[in-house]
Amino acid sequence: MMVDALFYLLSLGLIVASLSVALSPYPVRSILSLIGAFVLTSVLWLSIGAEFLALALIFVYVGAVMALFLFIVFMINIDHLKSHISRYMMMGMISLLLVSFLMIIWRAYGVLPNNMLAPITDSSNTRTIGVRLFQEYGLEFEYIAMILLSAMVAAIALVGKRDSQAKYQNIRQQMDRREEDCITWMKP
Repeated sequence: MMVDALFYLLSLGLIVASLSVALSPYPVRSILSLIGAFVLTSVLWLSIGAEFLALALIFVYVGAVMALFLFIVFMINIDHLKSHISRYMMMGMISLLLVSFLMIIWRAYGVLPNNMLAPITDSSNTRTIGVRLFQEYGLEFEYIAMILLSAMVAAIALVGKRDSQAKYQNIRQQMDRREEDCITWMKP
């Protein structure tokens, strides 16, 4: 009974954090909500015995990817995106409806298993994940890698655009500085 209550409490927190990611008008708050959603997901994974996945989620996504997301949000100018928010919202809603419809169809025709949380084998979690990931789902793993690569290239392209109103670092000016022009805090 206590395990069920903990599951429902964590699930409710995960739903609230996920909605906050999608509906927050501030990108930094969205990223912080996404970190909270990742932490709640890792606690849920710990509760079903998937220790490796839980720790990998914390170390990889919360530790590294979220730091990169924050860096990208601070680097790009997102004011121009606010004028197109209705178009992006419509595309997101259509995608949500399409994925939901496909999940219902797949469940109705028995493509998805009924109990997805049943243990796969008696071997360790790490070995089972490795075997299934690279033997049974190798092609899907490559697709995900290509999607992540294209997202990385898109992020670099967004940061690389020059804005006429922004200030940029002038390397030549920094290299040509004189000692007299610098601020000193302590005189010898």
